[in-house]
Amino acid sequence: PAGSKWLTCSTALPRFVVLTARGKTVIFQGPARNGGNATGYARAKGAAGAAVSAAFSPDGTRLAVLGTDALTVVDSGSGALLHTLELPAGGTGSRVLFHGDDLLAVGWGAESGPAGVEVKRISDGTTVATLVASTPLPAGGAVTSIASMPDLGLLILSVSSAGVVTAFEDKTWTEAWTADFGGDNAGALVTRRAAGTATGYICGMTTRHSCRVDLTSGRVEALGDLEGMLGLAATENDRFIVGTRNGRLVVLDGTGSEPEKPR
Repeated sequence: PAGSKWLTCSTALPRFVVLTARGKTVIFQGPARNGGNATGYARAKGAAGAAVSAAFSPDGTRLAVLGTDALTVVDSGSGALLHTLELPAGGTGSRVLFHGDDLLAVGWGAESGPAGVEVKRISDGTTVATLVASTPLPAGGAVTSIASMPDLGLLILSVSSAGVVTAFEDKTWTEAWTADFGGDNAGALVTRRAAGTATGYICGMTTRHSCRVDLTSGRVEALGDLEGMLGLAATENDRFIVGTRNGRLVVLDGTGSEPEKPR
């Protein structure tokens, strides 16, 4: 619909979510084949206030909606309300993401002081953990990105204005490692993972943030090879690394044995 804002899509089912110009959270059923128009839609019930963030469950059947006035989980097919959870106590909600099937990671921030993530159990609504990056913020900020990696036992968050990416172990909810980029307007720091590996790619608003890291230790494995690139991601098993440099698509061989291929 005109004036709508894209929120998220499911990787398991052909469904995507938009926030309409009137502030309604709407789930669309995607086309049965590539191309074409959406074949149906449902409004997410129970959502209060404009949606700030939304995320599908791993199997695509549920949708978590973080609004300005409520945090809800709905059926992604019908939009029926399944659960209502408390908003984060630490500050204003900024991001939401499933961690496994029964946990929600809810990012928050404040005008001053720390920013972090509350981990909530969906089935009973309890707060399992409150995670705060150890590096202090130079000013008020918020969690701008959350990456869920339950098979590695990690939940990774980044905080705007701090230039920090922090990984937490999900068994003890203790800090595993921190990558500190020293501020520099790092509000869009994102960690992406190559499927089938324990390798992550961190990128941000400037090219100085682009690097490849070992997600189990936080050790930077490659920096120079990725110099000047934005929007880093990788194909399965690190076969290729992709990004942009000076507005052009660049493909690198993940093993480093082939030259880069600008497109």
